[in-house]
Amino acid sequence: MATIVEHYATPEGEDGYSLEGFDVVTVTIEVAASQIISIAQWQQEEMLLAKLRQLSEAKRSQLEDYLDFLLQKKN
Repeated sequence: MATIVEHYATPEGEDGYSLEGFDVVTVTIEVAASQIISIAQWQQEEMLLAKLRQLSEAKRSQLEDYLDFLLQKKN
């Protein structure tokens, strides 16, 4: 988790940001806007990952097949 300390607006293309981490002192990283997710989204993804880790190998394989089916159907 980090806080945005600087915003680099670009007239064309994707904006950039400088971020400083809460648990890493004196480290600043630069990222593109598409690399930033909200805390709420991150928490939701972590919750889903925790559930996935509890599945057996067979169930994970079935879920992956189903997800592939849904993604193909979307297109």
